[in-house]
Amino acid sequence: MKMRSFRTVLGSVVLLVTLGSSAGGVLAAGVPIDAATPDQKKAAQARYESGSKAFGANKFDVALTEFTASYDTVASPNAHFMMARALNESGDFAKAYNELVVVEREAKVSEKYAATLEQSVALRTELMKKVGLVVVEVRGAGGKVKASVGGREVALGEQVAVAPGAVEVSVELDGKPFKRESAQVAIGETHPFQFDAQAAKAVAPPPTPVEPAEPASHGGRTGYWIAAGAFGAVAVGGFVMGAVEGSAAKSGYSDMESACPANAAGRHICPSGYDFQGQEDSVKKKQTLANVGWAIGGVGVAGAATMLIVGLTRKSSDSTRTGGDPIHVTVGLGSVGIDGRF
Repeated sequence: MKMRSFRTVLGSVVLLVTLGSSAGGVLAAGVPIDAATPDQKKAAQARYESGSKAFGANKFDVALTEFTASYDTVASPNAHFMMARALNESGDFAKAYNELVVVEREAKVSEKYAATLEQSVALRTELMKKVGLVVVEVRGAGGKVKASVGGREVALGEQVAVAPGAVEVSVELDGKPFKRESAQVAIGETHPFQFDAQAAKAVAPPPTPVEPAEPASHGGRTGYWIAAGAFGAVAVGGFVMGAVEGSAAKSGYSDMESACPANAAGRHICPSGYDFQGQEDSVKKKQTLANVGWAIGGVGVAGAATMLIVGLTRKSSDSTRTGGDPIHVTVGLGSVGIDGRF
């Protein structure tokens, strides 16, 4: 680039320094042309020319380094535009797109940069076919908000180019993590990430319910009455079981005696085809169940009597205890137990 055109493109870069950081690109803040010394201008021009040679030789990584160094020395929309071109040729389309957004903001400051603005718009239009766009919005935030796309801080409400695919957005409120969200963004798509900061407000937990105290008139004996009732139910069930199974066993024995009367030697003579052994086994099972039922009934009666006696003789001072009596009745086949304390 000729020295005359280099002077033309250098101008006010305060806007660049302010807006460039929000775009999250590779640029840094060079000094404005009006503040640059002759040595700074010479150094910036030399790095720019070096970058142009590298760009022409398809050494785009070297070109990017040189154009960036030129811009770091004296900020120029032209140097910045060449940085974006180097990024594009290197395949970093999203970053190139984001740099071009800032280039166009710079170039609009003066008619001197009209050609740069036109070329930047054309290149960015082409890049729209290779990238996706995201917009991060945070509603209801009263404090400091920081949004990041792919780990890079971005400005709220502005379109940011991303490589197509999975994109992760994170938001901090007043320096503390608030939300993290991921989404698939397609080429040409503009995907909004919207967050509601009001959801970050702490919600007071509901008060813990208090168990009502047992009425003093009960004397704290409710648990024992319940246990006595449970034992009584067990007793009834056991006796019913014993009676039913016992009756069935007795009937079975009678049937066997009728079908297979005993001879003088005490042996049972059964008709052909009669399963004496099977019938005998069935009767024995019924008798066993009857015995178990009577045993359970007896345990139930004893348990119910015990609970009634303990409940009636319980010290009245225990009635001040709240929450009921921690008594748990366990019933099994042929056994009844009590867990807890009195």
